[in-house]
Amino acid sequence: MSTTTQLNLARSWRSKQFDEIIGQPLAVRILKNSLYTSHFFPVYLFAGERGCGKTTTARVFAGALNCERLVEFQKDPKGNSVPCLTCASCMAMAAGSHPDFIEMDAASHTGVDNVRSIIEAATFMPVLGTKRIYLIDEAHMLSKSAFNAFLKLLEEPPPSVVFMLATTDPHKIIDTVRSRCFQLFLNPVSDESLLKHLKNICDTEKIAYKQDGLSSIVEESKGLVRDALNLLEQVRFAGEIVTKTQVLTVLGHLDDERLIELFKRVIEKDIASLLTFIKEIALADADASFVWEKLEQFLRAALWLSYGVDQNSSAVELIKKQKIELENDEIVRLLDIFCEHELLFSKTSKKYSLLEMMLIRMCRRSGKLTDPFRVASIDVQKKMPPQNKERTEQAKPVEIVQQEKKEHVPSSVSVSTSESTDDRWDLFLQQVEFLDDQLLPSLFKQAKVSSIESEKVTIQLPERLVFFEDMLKEHEMVWLALLRKIFGSTATLHWEFIAIQEAPVVEGQKEESLQSRSRRFIGEEISRPTNIDVSNKDEWKLTHALLAHFPGTVTEVMEEN
Repeated sequence: MSTTTQLNLARSWRSKQFDEIIGQPLAVRILKNSLYTSHFFPVYLFAGERGCGKTTTARVFAGALNCERLVEFQKDPKGNSVPCLTCASCMAMAAGSHPDFIEMDAASHTGVDNVRSIIEAATFMPVLGTKRIYLIDEAHMLSKSAFNAFLKLLEEPPPSVVFMLATTDPHKIIDTVRSRCFQLFLNPVSDESLLKHLKNICDTEKIAYKQDGLSSIVEESKGLVRDALNLLEQVRFAGEIVTKTQVLTVLGHLDDERLIELFKRVIEKDIASLLTFIKEIALADADASFVWEKLEQFLRAALWLSYGVDQNSSAVELIKKQKIELENDEIVRLLDIFCEHELLFSKTSKKYSLLEMMLIRMCRRSGKLTDPFRVASIDVQKKMPPQNKERTEQAKPVEIVQQEKKEHVPSSVSVSTSESTDDRWDLFLQQVEFLDDQLLPSLFKQAKVSSIESEKVTIQLPERLVFFEDMLKEHEMVWLALLRKIFGSTATLHWEFIAIQEAPVVEGQKEESLQSRSRRFIGEEISRPTNIDVSNKDEWKLTHALLAHFPGTVTEVMEEN
């Protein structure tokens, strides 16, 4: 009793002629014109994603090169097609027994020895056709030494030899090889072409279907024909009719209605309601990666809509239909949670547990983005020594300082919510002191506030600091955030460099001024500073270099132990 083996859809519906290749009009036109003009290249490179028709197109082109009706096609391309599928060469190609067509899988033949065998065999003349064709699939898997051995043959092969390389990653093929190839890039098939192709297959194979079922297959396959055919065959045997529900069941995916409801529960920040719904829809049985991708699509759609930019996508339509509205900061915060877990999610074997934890964290989110300056100030406050109380007070963030001022004032005294000009600048100096770059606080402390108009702050800096202007501009994003925290969300800072003269010291106050400047944190005094004679340039080379940019006098201060 003989049995007939039935091929699967992906193999039985593999294109055998150029007219059957779907979704690649440019590549087909180039190859047909090459056949028509009889201009052939020694090496062809077919590049594209998996399942988009690279190897199939190469096989059709190989069959056309050796087709007996190629001369007739060149005379009348409209009245004849190649490969004809009827001549001896085409029938041998269809049977997989053509002596002049050698197909090699580079994934399992990566070494130099395999390439050397090809080089030796390339000298033989074709037996059945006019060209001896070598098709190397997954060519990027060849080793670098194998590629180097190929170089000379690829550049000047025998006239009767044609090489075809197919790869999903052309960038892994070394440049010296790629530059010798005639490159053809095959793109994923458009949704319209793929849907039309699936309808034709279902009608021919008598497969019952609904429009939404085939549309779901097209959406899931993302333009890859082989993936679409394999999924169609899975759904075909899963039920009597191909529907959207059947497609989602086979893939382990949730429908859009349940996913958007899950998204709404997350937005509402009700953890109990979220966990109840997760149990109802049996989220643990669904594909966690698919749920992750869909929720991310909803967030991106909500972000675009929040800025008034519309997109033609199913996610946008669902957000509009459910009337979901989120603030921009909140959307960014949720997307930030996705980014934080992305690497771990891709590597963990317990994707559902991580997804569930992430959903709960999204429910417990704060309404606004975390303020990095507030966190930095709190961290500084925690690290401060407990005995330095004054320093600890300065390290507190602006909001905490203002709140404590309100709490410690007696109820009979009215508290003003606005700071005076001097207080606000002093508060800015306190905050900027704890930045990583300690030069910024030093520069701002030497500034003098000349005016504050609305949210425009103008300061004056000593002329000798003009060399640091570029540094102020370079670190603007750091100190401007602190400035706007204190003076307003649109506050700006303007500065000018002027020659500042120190006020003369009255003789009676000279001793007191020196004493006050000589005090340290522990209340001790240091000796009175004395000037140093640095007139000898050879002895004080570094000092004179500094004085060229920072004019002044050099003094020596002796501290007491």
